[in-house]
Amino acid sequence: MKHVFNIKSCIFLCIILCMASFGGVAQGQPRGDAAEGLGEPVVSALPPLAPQPRLALGGGVALREEEVRASARAYYPGLLAAEQKLAGAEGSRLEAEGGFDVGVVGKGQATGLGYYYYTTGDVEVSQPLQTLGAEVYGGYRVGVGKIPVYNGEYETLNGGEVRLGVEVPLAQGRAIDARRGKLRQGQAKVEASGWALEVKRLEVGWAAAAAYWGWVAAGERYRVASEVLELAERREGQIDALVKAGKIPAVERLENRRAVLGRRQDLVKAQRKLEASALKLSLYLRDEAGRPVVPGPERLPGAMPVPAPPEGLERGEATALERRPEVQELAALRALLEVDVEVSENAQLPQVDLGLEASRDVGPGSEDAQERLGPGVLWGGVTVKWPVQQRKARGQAAQARAALGQLEQDGALMRDQIGVEVADARSALLAADQQVELTRQGWEASALAAEAERRRFTLGSTELLKVTILEQYAADTEVKHIDALMEAWVERARWRAVTGAGW
Repeated sequence: MKHVFNIKSCIFLCIILCMASFGGVAQGQPRGDAAEGLGEPVVSALPPLAPQPRLALGGGVALREEEVRASARAYYPGLLAAEQKLAGAEGSRLEAEGGFDVGVVGKGQATGLGYYYYTTGDVEVSQPLQTLGAEVYGGYRVGVGKIPVYNGEYETLNGGEVRLGVEVPLAQGRAIDARRGKLRQGQAKVEASGWALEVKRLEVGWAAAAAYWGWVAAGERYRVASEVLELAERREGQIDALVKAGKIPAVERLENRRAVLGRRQDLVKAQRKLEASALKLSLYLRDEAGRPVVPGPERLPGAMPVPAPPEGLERGEATALERRPEVQELAALRALLEVDVEVSENAQLPQVDLGLEASRDVGPGSEDAQERLGPGVLWGGVTVKWPVQQRKARGQAAQARAALGQLEQDGALMRDQIGVEVADARSALLAADQQVELTRQGWEASALAAEAERRRFTLGSTELLKVTILEQYAADTEVKHIDALMEAWVERARWRAVTGAGW
């Protein structure tokens, strides 16, 4: 490495000497005075640089990862949209419950002209039951006046007729029917939407943590760029003293000026990246109105801490299969499709419905009417209906079973993918922790080398080019350490997501 630095410095000095020689020849000066002619007058004529503004890092209320994740959980639009989807599923379930609402039907009629004149009224209240698919009903009807024989069903005693009945399916619709199936599916949709919301929360929590640590790392990179620039800027006065003392040639001023300008460019780039990371973080950091909040550099928390060693890595896959909301969502979707299978298979049974009704007329009436209508009536009947080929029901059952089989295969693939995700996250987490330690050691070694070379330069024992190279290398290794710390924190957020540990 020493030879590399000496070669680079020699090449740089040769370029300067050649330029000086060319200038001397052009002006008719002897070559022997060329370096001297370019050295002091030209180099000392470098104009002073205007101060470059610096960002003030820290000093305010430090922003923490927990604050960002809590803000995202409460106000992130993607999560709010998922919550609306859950609300829609709740509405769908309520709609399905409406299939068991109490029904009230009323009707009446009257005649005013003609030989026959009468008035009738009828009201019936029905209640579908989830038990056995039955439906109970009760009603009241009254018919008064001169009613023709062909409308005898309208006739009642003066107090009207009270009736109570029940209809019970004996085959098709007994175990399950479309109404009860829709209710069960509504519940399954609510559960699936709830678990889908949890999936989104895990994704957003991971993304919010990654954005936060990216912002913190960008602030640390800016600090490194500012510190290495400050070294070069402070060295300008030191170089003047060394040149006057004759310890280093005046041309070293050029090398330091080059370093200052280059590092100022790096500082501008670092500031731009810090601003970009703050804008990205604002997607997850929001105020109570849901508006993005761009955190200023004063909220940077300072040096990135070293994360604690991870725990529970050995049973990560088992934990993931227990906790991951995708697994629970799949179970809810399976329940939804199982209802389709049950309903379509039940629809292949014959429709055999049993009906029972008891009725009685009450109140006064003619002797004839009392004889005909006074005694109570108990009625029973059976209705049978059976499409013999059942192609519609069989086709629906085949589709439902195929959809369920497809879901089972999707579930098997999902479980395999979860296993791979957990294994990859474990590997990445362990590798990130190793990188933290290795980059720390590399940074410390390079920082010591740069400090030693700076001391040698103050004694006039080395070239400034070598100093600037070692300083830049130390800065680069510190940035690598910062990136490794960021990766370690992000991988912990990823581990929480892939194992379903939540926020």
